[in-house]
Amino acid sequence: MKRAKMLVIAGLVFALGLASEAAKADFTFGDPVNLESVIPVIDPVHESINCFSTDGLEMYIVSDRPGGQGAWDLWVLRRASIGDDWASPENLGPAVNSINDDGAASVSADGLTLSFHSSFIRLLSRWPLQVRALESSGEKNRLGRGPN
Repeated sequence: MKRAKMLVIAGLVFALGLASEAAKADFTFGDPVNLESVIPVIDPVHESINCFSTDGLEMYIVSDRPGGQGAWDLWVLRRASIGDDWASPENLGPAVNSINDDGAASVSADGLTLSFHSSFIRLLSRWPLQVRALESSGEKNRLGRGPN
């Protein structure tokens, strides 16, 4: 009985998908550019962009650059305004990074919470989700201690 219900639901979802119109963007993309030419402080061989803050002033990356806590760490790049260049990456430190691999960061829309995966607490070969609160300290957000 459960299987039959699941098949009916799957069929309805499929039929609704066929009946809907394709989404159309109200813009066109520009020409592709080399990431290194736009953000020269990151190395595309050893780093990847995870996410941006909603105001576009912080970029979170994962990197195996020297100066980290472990193998792959989370770093943040900041800039004063959208038109400014990115500053050098800052390691998020031991409040976030473990001695192993950390990555797949996502910052909340209000900029107060960072979610990410860490292999430090690996359980059954899965990377559990970690969450850290960002504490406001002066003009910069700093990561707080411990999970929420």
